[in-house]
Amino acid sequence: MNKSPFNVDQLEFHPVVLTKADKCGRDWHFQGALLGKSQDNTYDYFLYHTTSQHKYFLMVGVRIEKTTGITEAESWGMIDTDMMATFFSEYARFDIFTQCHFPAYRCIGMPLHQQEAA
Repeated sequence: MNKSPFNVDQLEFHPVVLTKADKCGRDWHFQGALLGKSQDNTYDYFLYHTTSQHKYFLMVGVRIEKTTGITEAESWGMIDTDMMATFFSEYARFDIFTQCHFPAYRCIGMPLHQQEAA
């Protein structure tokens, strides 16, 4: 597995199936470990770590629209917080990153460089 700041030996990977998860309506099948989840009035959000060997498919973000059940998924390299920021709401990102101790979020979701500068 590619380098990961997470201790992947301690993660529990399970088969994940996302139905019609991309813009082409394809189903996604992968081995994933749920790192965190959140919700707001519109979506349920999930972040998975995968077992992929490809550098751009290490993380999968999922959002499910509550009223329609439509599932959307995106895959990213490990620390692609810019792409994650466009996919997850601000509050969902905070919840998920603090749940899984996401790299660069050490305490109460504050990026390390801001905490150390204070």
